[in-house]
Amino acid sequence: MADSNKIKGEYDLYERYNSEQECEKLFADYLLPNDIECPYCHHKNSNKNRIQIFAKRSKAKIKCAGCGNEFDISVDWFFKETKVKYKKWLMAFYKILRETRSISAVRLRKDITVQYTTARSMLLKLGMILKQEITLSGEVEIDETYVKPDPTRMHKKRMRSKKMKKSIFGILERKNPAINNDHTRIALQYVKLPQGRNISRNKAKDLINQFVDKNAYVRFFTDGAKIYKTDVDETETKTGKTKPNDIFGGRRHEVVVHHGELQKWLSWPSHRYVWNTDDDIVVTTNRIENVFKHLKAMLCGTFVSLDKKYIQYYINIFCFYWNNKDIDLEEWLFKLLNCLRDAKYQPYTVDKVKKKQAQIQKVKQKNKLEREDQYKELKKQLRKMPYDIQWFRLLFLWNYEEILKTTWEKYHKYVPYDGELQENYENDMAEIKENLSDPVRGPMYKMIYDELQEIIKNNKHTKDQFFEISRRKKIGMEIKDEIIKKHEKQEKKKEKLKKQREREKKTAKNGDKKSEKNSKKSLSSNKK
Repeated sequence: MADSNKIKGEYDLYERYNSEQECEKLFADYLLPNDIECPYCHHKNSNKNRIQIFAKRSKAKIKCAGCGNEFDISVDWFFKETKVKYKKWLMAFYKILRETRSISAVRLRKDITVQYTTARSMLLKLGMILKQEITLSGEVEIDETYVKPDPTRMHKKRMRSKKMKKSIFGILERKNPAINNDHTRIALQYVKLPQGRNISRNKAKDLINQFVDKNAYVRFFTDGAKIYKTDVDETETKTGKTKPNDIFGGRRHEVVVHHGELQKWLSWPSHRYVWNTDDDIVVTTNRIENVFKHLKAMLCGTFVSLDKKYIQYYINIFCFYWNNKDIDLEEWLFKLLNCLRDAKYQPYTVDKVKKKQAQIQKVKQKNKLEREDQYKELKKQLRKMPYDIQWFRLLFLWNYEEILKTTWEKYHKYVPYDGELQENYENDMAEIKENLSDPVRGPMYKMIYDELQEIIKNNKHTKDQFFEISRRKKIGMEIKDEIIKKHEKQEKKKEKLKKQREREKKTAKNGDKKSEKNSKKSLSSNKK
């Protein structure tokens, strides 16, 4: 390409790709698959034989160069299921990835004239795809930082809360013209930690092994944090020998002291931010701290409020900007296209995910209400049952619950087979079948059998069956207690009635005796 046609700035970029057709050609030529086989003549066509891309951009129509037939192909690429114009996407790429502090979704909405939801989904979708697949070598600086809002602008109750703190681990590769590295490169990673915790030694070791080349020459520069110590924290091996727990793999490590507290394990004077080694190499971590300064300006200044789910997407955007800020705009564009081509398509945007989560919550609430209604009906039916059948139901459910418990635990550990439980279960089933023909108790036993069958159908997993039976058993126990109280009251009433009847009988007998005496006296008097 001639120098006159080279893209040097934003004006040249928009002048070359000034129409929707040219932007579509740029993305489709580079991102659509090549060597597409015709279903009619099996001729391999290139993506340049396409006629059009459909509205939702999930399919493209291609005319075969061999037989001349037209056919559709399903396209799995970055622009699938999006109706935003290609020209707006190109402007969004430049504004998000080329400016120093990136751009917020509110500002992007105004610049490319789209809704806020689409601008935010564009920004997050781009951050999702720009993954950091990079290996660093040479002189490497390592440090960690913690991002949190400005305490002067916060309420007093939230100033001391440690939930707002977000930890980020950073690695920087210095300039080294000997290995064709004319600019610094970085790798940043957000680390999820519990409340009030700092980055641990093992986590730092994993991130260093992920981003630093193990086979190349590497020299590390860190501050005096405890996680980077190599002279202490020795671990014993099986042979009894002690070996230092070194997270750098035995490679050279230089330290800069920032605080006077660390003089205990370092012989250098305190507050030494920069010093030179014997081979005239500057030992400092000022470069990675400068990166953190720009990162915090972007996170706290541009995006303001950060959700823990999406903070890594914003960090990916910053890393792509920093690693490609010194290259030409044309080279930057083709690096971006390489990332888009290698990335896997994300089927849902952020808004669709939220809608799906809301639908799942609605379904759960409906299921809860349905269960509550079922339990209410079950309580009504159980209150009508006699006490002995209720007791039989509880024992039946308890026996089946123990069988499920043994089968569930077999997946995790060895549990011996319990034959007594199985025999009890079979005896209970035989008793149910025998009493089904009974006109009075048959419907009650049938209800117990149908209840167990419903639990098995609705809950396929043994774990769910176990919990459902335990809930129903609790309901039965509550009703059993109610029935026992009622039964005790009824017995007390019966005892009172018996005592009253006995008193009445005694009074009746005494009255009969008096009447007999009176009748005898009257007869004797008449005879006289």
